[in-house]
Amino acid sequence: MIAIVTDSTSDISQELAGKTGIAVVPLTVIFGEEQLLDGVDIQKDDFYPRLAAAAELPHTSQPSPHDFSLAYKAAFEKGAEHVFSLHITAGLSGTLQSAQLAAADFEDRVTVVDSLSVSSGLKLFVLEAARLAEEKVGKDELRAELELLKKRIAIYVTLDTLTYLQKGGRIGRAQAFVGGVLKVKPMLLVSDGVITPYQRVRSLSQGMSEMLRAVRELGTPVRLRAMHSAVPKEAEAWLAMVTDAFPGVPVELDEVGPVIGTYAGPGALGLACLTAAPAGTAALGTTSSDDTLG
Repeated sequence: MIAIVTDSTSDISQELAGKTGIAVVPLTVIFGEEQLLDGVDIQKDDFYPRLAAAAELPHTSQPSPHDFSLAYKAAFEKGAEHVFSLHITAGLSGTLQSAQLAAADFEDRVTVVDSLSVSSGLKLFVLEAARLAEEKVGKDELRAELELLKKRIAIYVTLDTLTYLQKGGRIGRAQAFVGGVLKVKPMLLVSDGVITPYQRVRSLSQGMSEMLRAVRELGTPVRLRAMHSAVPKEAEAWLAMVTDAFPGVPVELDEVGPVIGTYAGPGALGLACLTAAPAGTAALGTTSSDDTLG
């Protein structure tokens, strides 16, 4: 049996984790002196009102190697022969490094994989891995499949503002948007583990249209996940728009969790896409080591 472990930036709920057998190791959201485990001590419904009212923005911290060791031990105690540990891209967080340090104590029984993605993109990656594991593919085959899979995932997101990303110190190449024309919204691409400025849009509705166009240009979508941060009304309209644009393609809706919400802020909409073939190299770049989420 192959077990799947991930981290809370995948925005996999405790309910979904229970249904799929996926173990989720939480990152920590820190408000002042208060440390809260993402998805355990603080939920989406509590987080966004608190974020809006906070005099000082929160920050985040990655899990420790010990946290991952406990998750791996639990998987083996339940009968797993091998663990695949799938995580937020190393370009955005030190989480992967913590997992690698923990895995070193288990010899070759744990495979740690950089998803090159985050949030709904990571969720697509993890759920597909769990599906393959359920089909009882071997560890070598699964490892090879995951290397191909992560090249087929991209995320487009339109933020209401860059304020949270900038104040959180995670601006990366999106710094290019700072100081631009007022009253525009930044549209970003996350692909190959990199956050890249894609274009400026005048409104959320224009951003929605542009994200649909961008996904069409990537190739044939196999699965889609629409995303939002604390805008449920707009999210329902966005879900309907995506569903209409890609008839026959499975589409689900996610709300961005506290860790990623710390930097995206409220008011964002996004679209994570799993394509039939590698997504290509549209406007890719690099992030600095200072742009991590914890």
